[in-house]
Amino acid sequence: MGRRYTPFDPFERSPFNVQDFTIPRPPRRFWIGVGFFGLAVLVILLANPLIYFWTEAQWYQALGLQSVYLARVQYQAWLFAGSLLVAFLVAAGNVLIALRARTGGPLRAVGIRRATLRSGVGLAGLGAAALIALILSAGVGRQWQDLVLFLHYSDSGVREPLFGLDVSFYLLQLPLLHDVVNWLLGLFFMTGLLVVAAYAWRGDTFDLNLSPVAIAHLSVVLALIAFTLAASAWLGRYDLLYQHHGVVFGAGYADVNARAPIAAGRTALSVLLGALLLFNLVRRRYAIPIAAGSIWAAAAILGAIYPGLVQNVAVRPSELNQERPYIQNEIKYTRQAYGLQDVQAQQFQGDAPLTAADVSNDQTTIQNLRLWDYRPLLDTYAQLQTIRTYYLFHDIDLDRYRIDGNYQQLEISARELDSAKLPSQAQTWVNQRLVYTHGYSVAASPVSAVVDEGLPDYVAGDISEPDRREQDRHLRGGSRRAHGRNQPHPVGAAPWRLQPAGFTAGHAAEPDALPHQRSRARERNRSVLDLRRRSLHSGRRRQALLDHRRLHGGVDVPLLADDRGRPGQLHPQLGQGCRRRV
Repeated sequence: MGRRYTPFDPFERSPFNVQDFTIPRPPRRFWIGVGFFGLAVLVILLANPLIYFWTEAQWYQALGLQSVYLARVQYQAWLFAGSLLVAFLVAAGNVLIALRARTGGPLRAVGIRRATLRSGVGLAGLGAAALIALILSAGVGRQWQDLVLFLHYSDSGVREPLFGLDVSFYLLQLPLLHDVVNWLLGLFFMTGLLVVAAYAWRGDTFDLNLSPVAIAHLSVVLALIAFTLAASAWLGRYDLLYQHHGVVFGAGYADVNARAPIAAGRTALSVLLGALLLFNLVRRRYAIPIAAGSIWAAAAILGAIYPGLVQNVAVRPSELNQERPYIQNEIKYTRQAYGLQDVQAQQFQGDAPLTAADVSNDQTTIQNLRLWDYRPLLDTYAQLQTIRTYYLFHDIDLDRYRIDGNYQQLEISARELDSAKLPSQAQTWVNQRLVYTHGYSVAASPVSAVVDEGLPDYVAGDISEPDRREQDRHLRGGSRRAHGRNQPHPVGAAPWRLQPAGFTAGHAAEPDALPHQRSRARERNRSVLDLRRRSLHSGRRRQALLDHRRLHGGVDVPLLADDRGRPGQLHPQLGQGCRRRV
């Protein structure tokens, strides 16, 4: 028989007793420094949110809407606190369970007490759980609108044809359900990683050879992930009404016959896999979680391929016939959404003879035939109506207004401010954020009218104070301020005056002529409450107009059509029905 050797013990001839080894305690000054450092970090992190809260509260108080803002802040605070508490309890609870159930293993060979290292691991695990909770709850407050809509749900009485649900479900409830499911999925995934780390950490290394207890615990977390994926797949069925995969927006043939059944199948499969993972509490084998993950991945791949095959094989050869019922649904519900469901289609042959009497009896239509091309007209506006180099016109929109009792189609463009075009000496923080905060008024002209030298017949133009013509007199009397893409909004709640005492007709203030101190309104709240928002809509963009005037006993002078597309009005006595178009 050979000679037997005992394993080498590195602590066999140690000059000190290993069992009495203790971690040195930091001095008191160290903890004082850590406290001051943490306080400084806390102040830095909270300074910007507190300043933002104070300025927003002052702004809404000036508007008389402080209660609305405080209600929003309250919803955000509840969402943050609730999500933080739930995330920490779930993550920390799983960490504590893992630390209590895990075996010591190689820790005993070193000679350090297990209780000492376990306390360190416990603190590290709780710190990681707190960090995960902060990460997951940091952006939850942004979903406060989804929560408010969910809490104030009410049926609209209109049901969609695919699932038979009220459309209010998609607008008021589905967004919050998606938020909750996605948040839970992130929570369970990060908790699973934390549980694996807690079981695998062996002091200075990670050992993924998990014990049966660890496999059972991890199977429970994976089962929660599977159930959450089932809920996500089920809600994904409803998202088909928003998506665009074929010729129509919303659900098409492939969506109804392929994607919706696949989503239902993935839901059932995820539930079954979750039950299988819970069964692993008894079996405690590696193979079951691996098999569950492989099955789910294979189903996801097949689910991504099959709808494309249906679209190419079954739909594309006769797409019009296959998509016809879904196109009809889209047209039907689009008309209903715009209030056009009662419109009746009539055939116009166009073969009736046109007489002079027909022309004379339809002057309204003749006078609204568009003769001006918007491209040269935009150049004309830019040359004659910008007035100053820091103003510009982006594009021209078509709209209708009531002028002298008649509907008139106009080409209209907002005079926006581009602060980048200011002289270099005027590129200061004060000028860019407190002085040059908005554009000024609009340029508008009939679509078929010209004056001398072939110029547009402006019904709104220039930036002068005196009346220019009878049609324009209702637009005078105050500043008309436009916020566009280059200057979206002012920083200050009360912008400085852009019209000093020497303001003359057809001129705007030069940069060096602007005042260097803030103008004070006699009644600050009233001046702020006089702000009226109007929206200028086109197919390509939206500009927001701030109408800062009150004329004729406080009646607003509207500039835009209402939200049903009916023509707006220029005269104040006819403008009370105009609202912002969205």
